[in-house]
Amino acid sequence: MTVRVLVDGRSLGGAGAYRGFGRYLRGVLRPLSTRPDLEIVALVQPGVEVPDGVAGIPVRRWAPGRFADTEHDLRLPFDIRRHRSDLFHSPGHDAPRRCDRPWVQTLHDVIPLVLDHSDFEGERRRWQKFGERVRHATLVLTDSQHVADEGIRTLGLDPKRVHVAHLGVDRQFVAPTDGAARDIDPPYVLLVAEYGPNKGYDDAFAVAGGLADKGLSHRLKVVGRLAPWVQPTVERLRQSASHSERIELLGWVPDDELVSLYQQATSLIVTSRAEGFCLPAVEAMACATPVIAYSNSALTEVVADGGELVPDGDLAALIDAVAALAVDPLRRADAGERALQRSAAFDWERCADLHAEVYHAVAADT
Repeated sequence: MTVRVLVDGRSLGGAGAYRGFGRYLRGVLRPLSTRPDLEIVALVQPGVEVPDGVAGIPVRRWAPGRFADTEHDLRLPFDIRRHRSDLFHSPGHDAPRRCDRPWVQTLHDVIPLVLDHSDFEGERRRWQKFGERVRHATLVLTDSQHVADEGIRTLGLDPKRVHVAHLGVDRQFVAPTDGAARDIDPPYVLLVAEYGPNKGYDDAFAVAGGLADKGLSHRLKVVGRLAPWVQPTVERLRQSASHSERIELLGWVPDDELVSLYQQATSLIVTSRAEGFCLPAVEAMACATPVIAYSNSALTEVVADGGELVPDGDLAALIDAVAALAVDPLRRADAGERALQRSAAFDWERCADLHAEVYHAVAADT
């Protein structure tokens, strides 16, 4: 039986293409599109590239800026109704207001509901509406067991209808073939995260100052798209940080450059206070780059013994861990090997197989 799946491909273009939503959707669609038991079609804006084997169905959106979400919300039910499929898959946090067929919802996190931060006030109001819609999904896919547990607790999801599918890592993220690739001057630690209230940019910036205070020459390089409205905030944080001259804001970078940045970094730091998965940690581990992170949310599940987890919010412990790794080549080599071994647990083919199982289960019940 071939199951025809209609997918909301919004995150393949626009701002979503630069975020984890877009990387997730591209990563899972590639192997799904090769399966003979599935036919994948995606709703996308004209000109948006879709993976080979996926049929793109053009949809029109005109609203600019903050009105784009409202337009998508209003138009999506009509787009779904116009196209034949056995089920609909909403892979981002754009659950449809109405859906005339069975549908699968991906839940990446519930951070605005569990992290007490004033910047999430508006998001929490939106999530009340989103959460109500997720409860109507036929089945829910989550990136981690942590998100599954939190979705059940905060949104009242039925545990029998929640399935975990750990994300994968793209194949270009590999360990350097030259063992000396990390011997660059000056050395650096890396943060890969689009700015948000949960990402801990201030703690990351403090790591740069802490390393300088310990007499180390390491810089901090920060990768992540900075939307125009957050650039002033990030720049203020950088300028107020100790040794701000050691902090480089690189913005978004293409994958080939990102791979090189991982491979040459002394370590990746994850200063986030809440994550639903954390793809950068897995990408870094696949490059044999040591990961040092706060022990919280899905980070304990994903990083596990493949990196070093310090008590949540303990900035001094984080700086000490980064410094200890920076001055000890043998320790770095061991940490890199453990990271590489851990990364093998995350595979897009395996993730796609779990998606396919869910699709067939939903289609079989109709």
